[in-house]
Amino acid sequence: MDVVSSFLVKLGRLFYAVNPASSTFKNVHEVPPYVVEAAHFFVLFIVLERIILILKGKNKSQINDSITSVSNGLFMEVSKILFHGIEHVAYFYIYEKWGKGNLELPWDSTWTWVIAAIGMDFGYYWAHRAGHEINLFWAAHQVHHSSEHYDLTTALRQSVFQGWCTWMFYVPLAFFIPPSHFLVHGSFNLLYQFWIHTELIDNIGPLEYILNTPSHHRVHHGANKYCLDKNYAGVLIIWDRVFGTFEAERQEEKPIYGLVTPIESFNPLHNQVFYYKAIFDKVLQTDSWSDRFSVIFKGPGWSKGTKWTGDLSTFPDVKPRKKLHIEIPTWQKYYALLHFLIMIPAYEMFAGSVKLLTTIQIIGFSLYFLFSLTSIGMIYDNHPMSAICEIIRSAVFMVLTSIYTFGINSSVLMAFRIYFFLSALCWSVLIQVNLSEEKKDI
Repeated sequence: MDVVSSFLVKLGRLFYAVNPASSTFKNVHEVPPYVVEAAHFFVLFIVLERIILILKGKNKSQINDSITSVSNGLFMEVSKILFHGIEHVAYFYIYEKWGKGNLELPWDSTWTWVIAAIGMDFGYYWAHRAGHEINLFWAAHQVHHSSEHYDLTTALRQSVFQGWCTWMFYVPLAFFIPPSHFLVHGSFNLLYQFWIHTELIDNIGPLEYILNTPSHHRVHHGANKYCLDKNYAGVLIIWDRVFGTFEAERQEEKPIYGLVTPIESFNPLHNQVFYYKAIFDKVLQTDSWSDRFSVIFKGPGWSKGTKWTGDLSTFPDVKPRKKLHIEIPTWQKYYALLHFLIMIPAYEMFAGSVKLLTTIQIIGFSLYFLFSLTSIGMIYDNHPMSAICEIIRSAVFMVLTSIYTFGINSSVLMAFRIYFFLSALCWSVLIQVNLSEEKKDI
């Protein structure tokens, strides 16, 4: 396959334009890492979208928000490395126990490929709907809705815990769909949803009746009352039309993006876990076990005396609002951006070397990446502990790179070590300056 053909094939995967014959496999280990292979397309289209928006004078996105979105996506990818797809264990077990050799469809049939695609999308609709209508699941899914912007980086804002809340919705497929098809279409379904996170595409005509589109998904991300709990589709919008959850975008009332109650942090770790504390606090405030159960397992908008998903009339009427922006010194903005950009190829090298590392090494590097992304988020939050965290992060980097080189040129590696040393020194000086100013004030 020549370069152009390979490019077009990989591009087609973003739109589910895939040849079944080339994406059908007998065994799980043969399934390519489709999402990882699409990473360069993510970057390409994110840059193109930003350029077009700037040229049109419509660029409203903030670099701190975009970095937070991508950081949350990296959180999810690192967690996959840590847990080795353990959320799929139930599917594999049921297939081996009751599906294989019984109701199993032939792995090499085009019809199996098509049925798996439709089945996965149907399962996604209900998994996604549960993510909005069960508060414990919403604690995971809210991460994806926490951005107050709507662009292609928003598609990458994913939850570490999402897979742990949705696996049961795909389990029925295990009785007749081979695991290889399950993994293939899980990837394609996810890839399809990348391109619909944009405001550049308005309407795609008759396909709006069948497919999930940017217009439909903008409604899903809206905090307006008419947008709440609507348009759960992955690929096919027909599920929403059939089950009564479809809502068209209103030109006279454009979606206001983000959570009904905005989250005021660019810290990906905070994004991932803050809502679990909110549930816990709400449970402590209830008087009965039945109400505590309702707080956890009914909708996030539920309150005593209302239906499962709450009373929409009591929800806040969200109006256009100022988007989160925390002012920090200009040098810190560039510093955070540069260190974030360094983390991208560093993660790629780590992910590509996983099979060569021990379990302890994998855990150690994973924790370092999560800590690094958290520390960068703390800089954008202007958090008082960001300086100390950056000193620790820079010191750990210098230690790690003195032990593991990952085949990086020695001169390049030395340059990075010097840069991280200077980074630690810079934050140390800043701490000393702040302490001196505090003493003067006293």
